Amino acid sequence: MASAEELLERLFTEGMNGGNDTVVDEVLAEDYTNHSFGANGRDAMKGVIGGFRSAFPDIQITIDERIVVGDRAAQRGHFAGTHEGEFAGMPGTGKHVTVQFMDWWVMRDGLLADNWVVMDFSQLAG
Repeated sequence: MASAEELLERLFTEGMNGGNDTVVDEVLAEDYTNHSFGANGRDAMKGVIGGFRSAFPDIQITIDERIVVGDRAAQRGHFAGTHEGEFAGMPGTGKHVTVQFMDWWVMRDGLLADNWVVMDFSQLAG
């Protein structure tokens, strides 16, 4: 069985950075809940990823620090990309931005099941 660290690495490297939606089905629980974005289920998370990739076509996410203890994981990182499309109600600006984030994950039955995210959107303001 994969560890939370291995699952997160796949989700961010293959899914978010690589645009591979199928990895979502392999690392997230069927009843996955993102408590911050209101994304319930794998398909909703695919929509979240699609929203990021649509707004920031050149998005690259970097995990600056990850701490895993048993079935819990916390990450601090940032994403960088060109803000081309609407994101979180803000129209694209064409600016290259870097957005800091922190998130918390809970693993259940060998898959990522719950997630909370905090982002600093201050760079997105026109």
